[in-house]
Amino acid sequence: MIKDKFENRELGWALRKTYLEYLSENNLDISNGIIPFSYFEVINIFDSIREHYCYDWKAPETLFDPNYKELEFNPLRKLNEELSDYEEIVFKNLHRFCKEFIKQFILKYENLSDNEQNNREGYKKALLSSEEFIKICSEIENN
Repeated sequence: MIKDKFENRELGWALRKTYLEYLSENNLDISNGIIPFSYFEVINIFDSIREHYCYDWKAPETLFDPNYKELEFNPLRKLNEELSDYEEIVFKNLHRFCKEFIKQFILKYENLSDNEQNNREGYKKALLSSEEFIKICSEIENN
């Protein structure tokens, strides 16, 4: 059932949903969760996280490109150039990937100073490096 919820979703949505699952599993809610901001700000944070790892899509250029095939290309499910080799692993195992990503992200976030945690941009210091991102993919691929 969970896998169906995550199928064909974009990374930002899946990470946000997994974060909310994590809060629920640990008897936390958005107001006393790990990231000390409102629900809408948490949505914005996870959208920014997606932008950090995903393909930089510019609609007007893409839409007017005669080689653009709308049905074959979903920019919200494309990773940036550095991570593009791991796209299939991430999106075929999206929920599993997100669970591991969120665990590591939260661990790093909790180790930030109080100032950094309470700063709206502080989450950026808890982002996984490309190497950490790739390590999750490798573990999924090898299991």
